[in-house]
This record gives sequence, C-alpha cells and structure tokens, in this order.
Amino acid sequence: MTKFISAIDEFKREEAMLDIIITLLGFSGILVIALKIFERRMYNMVDSIGEIFSQILEKPSVSKAMGILGKASGDARSQRAIIDDLAQDILAGPKFNALKMGASMIGINIDEYIQEHGALATLESLQTIGKTLGIDVNDIMAGGITEIPSMETGRNPYL
Repeated sequence: MTKFISAIDEFKREEAMLDIIITLLGFSGILVIALKIFERRMYNMVDSIGEIFSQILEKPSVSKAMGILGKASGDARSQRAIIDDLAQDILAGPKFNALKMGASMIGINIDEYIQEHGALATLESLQTIGKTLGIDVNDIMAGGITEIPSMETGRNPYL
C-alpha cells in the first residue's frame, strides 16, 4: 500500500511539474503574441508618422525653404573651411614656430592640438591665453610685441 501511495505522490508531483511547465509555456506564448502585436502597432505608427512628415516636406513652400537652408548651410560650411584654412596658414607660419618650440619644451604638442580641435579653435585659444597674459596675439602676427606688460604701469595683465 505504501508503494501505491508513494506512486500516487510521485504522479502528483510530476503532474504539478507538468502544470507549472504548461502554465509557463502559456505565459510565454501570451507574451510572444503580445510583443508581436505591439511590434506590429509600433511599425504601423512609425509608418504613419513617416507618411505625415513626407506629406509636409513635399509641400512647395517647405521644399523651397529646405533648399534655401541647404544652400545657406553649404555657404556657411565653405566659409568656415576658408577661415579654418587661413587659421592653419597663420599657425603654420614662422611667427608661431617659436611658440611651438617653447610649447614642445614643456611637453605640449600644438600640432596635435590643432589636429584635434582645428586651426581656428587653436588660434582663438591662443588669443584668449594671450589676452589673459596681457599679450596681443594680433600684434605678434602683425610684426611683434609692441608692449610687454608690467606691473610698473599700474595695469594688471591678468585682468
């Protein structure tokens, strides 16, 4: 009789495990179906938003405005490239070789800085540092330092 009861208990445990597996499979099936429905609805929503934007962008006034903005953007990029080329030429000139040499002595590689940040940003940074120190970088480019700041003049070069 105990064998029979233990067999029934074993059967009940197996049946319970089977119920758990069937329940988990049911939940995962429902989850997969829900995700597929959600995915389909998302694709439909994205498609409808795309259609709305394409209808808006196809209007003649919007198309004309986009053309004007594209042309202005191209002009700005070309002007920026010209300015960056000029800044590159200035920084490659002989007046900044001494600065590059001095910077390399203290471990600063200005050429790497130029490559990383661009010539214009480097030149603007040099002008800001020079202004902080009381040195006019534009004077250096024009021919030399016209005035070396000192505390005797009563002017604080750091302000």
